[in-house]
Amino acid sequence: MTRERDERASAGTRENLIRAALREFATRGYDESSVREICAAAGVTTGALYFFFKNKENLFREAISPVMEPLEDLIRSVGSDRVSKLVIEGRAPEEGLPARARRFLELCEERRDVIDVLKKNRTSAVAEKMRGEHIAALSETIRSFLRTSGAPEMAGDDLVVKWLANIALRSILVVVEQEESPEEALKHLRIVSEFISAGVLSLRG
Repeated sequence: MTRERDERASAGTRENLIRAALREFATRGYDESSVREICAAAGVTTGALYFFFKNKENLFREAISPVMEPLEDLIRSVGSDRVSKLVIEGRAPEEGLPARARRFLELCEERRDVIDVLKKNRTSAVAEKMRGEHIAALSETIRSFLRTSGAPEMAGDDLVVKWLANIALRSILVVVEQEESPEEALKHLRIVSEFISAGVLSLRG
């Protein structure tokens, strides 16, 4: 019991578990990794892990959050009323969005350990579950954009909205997963953004 209490009290235990989890998830994949193996790699007991994390899925989500949370913020910023208005008017949202996108891509370059986990676990059940959650959130952004841009009938078409959200999210992840400079990635992200925006705007009829 004393060892377990010491592990829980250690300021670095949580970080050690996340680092070990990132290595395991990148090497073996989420489905083949076990809590016991992760704890052994971190040099702690399973009790210490469950003190910080509810289960393996919670640990996975926390481990990739340094990239996924900024991605969610970036998606929300694209759906802001100001950006939507500029796109509808045919103007690029030069203020704020490119800077935010660049910071996000620089973060992805710094956190290749997280990107490696995302690439390794594309087809895992937990990754599919999380993509579903992100697609649902992005669908609401697209639905709002369609209403604002004068295509309310399309905003009510769940199949179209979810299809667009799926394309947008997967396109962003493809760009993020490439090993290229933030400048190259930003260029490709612009192409993706312009292509999707043009497609969405064409739905106004």
